[in-house]
Amino acid sequence: MDKLESLLDRLEKVVLCLESSPDTGMNRCPQTRTQFTSKGDPKSSNSLKEYDDLISGPLAEFLTLSKKIGGDVKEQSDLVQKCFVCQRQIIENAAQHGKPSESHLEGLLKQCGEPISAVVQYKDKKRSSQYFNHLSAVAESILALGWVSVTPAPAPYIQNMQEAAQFFINRVIKDFKEKDPQHLAWTKALTSLWDGLRDYVRKNHTTGLSWNVNGTPCPSTGGGVPAPPPAFSDADLVAPAAPSGDPTRNALFAELNRGEGITAGLRKVTDDMKTHKNPELRAGAGPQPRSGPPQKAPKPTASNNGTKQATPVMELRGNKWVVENYQNQHLKITETEPKQTVYVYKCVGCTIEVKGKINSIMIEKPLPKQGRWQ
Repeated sequence: MDKLESLLDRLEKVVLCLESSPDTGMNRCPQTRTQFTSKGDPKSSNSLKEYDDLISGPLAEFLTLSKKIGGDVKEQSDLVQKCFVCQRQIIENAAQHGKPSESHLEGLLKQCGEPISAVVQYKDKKRSSQYFNHLSAVAESILALGWVSVTPAPAPYIQNMQEAAQFFINRVIKDFKEKDPQHLAWTKALTSLWDGLRDYVRKNHTTGLSWNVNGTPCPSTGGGVPAPPPAFSDADLVAPAAPSGDPTRNALFAELNRGEGITAGLRKVTDDMKTHKNPELRAGAGPQPRSGPPQKAPKPTASNNGTKQATPVMELRGNKWVVENYQNQHLKITETEPKQTVYVYKCVGCTIEVKGKINSIMIEKPLPKQGRWQ
């Protein structure tokens, strides 16, 4: 944490220097461009130095313009600053140490992922902001910092994230083109930042985050594999004590706790009791057949109630006359049309009279002989 605070303090000095300079170019205040480098450190590398140039150059310019716009843009830019500082720590580790294990590497990358998520979440909480397009442009492109976990081509990944933010950058340009040129400079600074990061990664980390093959082992971050659970002790294997209020259960546990003595009361089986040595015992060992004639299953008896009669129906359903469940009746269908049909089902001993012309008549079950049509 002390190192992180030191980096933030030095970056603040760069921003203040840029704000106080009358020049608007990105190469102003050159004396501060080496504040992040560590020439006296034998473990430093060109990769780390060039990343420091990215922080003191394009990033500082972006932070300066964000502060001038103020409001939500400035607040979000502070989170972006933390993202780059956290990623610098990862690059510094890579410059000094060899590649760690997968679990250890996951813990290192998590340090960079949390501030990135904070940038995106800030945008989601400010949907009603007048600078929502600014916030969205940053939130879409900040994912480019995830290049540290991308192989084998992290530079194109940065390009893709930058293109994802271009829609919102264009909207900022459209909204402020004739209102405030400061916002146009802000979009150029944001684009320049990601262009610089892409060029840096393409040069120093072509196929992925480069680790020092001759470096020392990477220090632990506390994000490794959790310790295994403690082994069982003898006390864990002891049977639980029975409740004192149940004498039957107490007696059962007392018998179980006797160990080998619990079999002392069993009777020994002698050879004359063993069926495999005495065939005559096997003959009478099976189940004995029942005496007397075999019993037959009772036959089902017919019900005295007879078949239940369904409810009679005669009605027009759409273009179909339905006649069902009538017995020994004379039925008349008088209101007919040529497009209608008649459907007859379960009519016994009935005379069905149809007046006029209809399309067809369908009988589900034939009428008995005593039934007739007219």
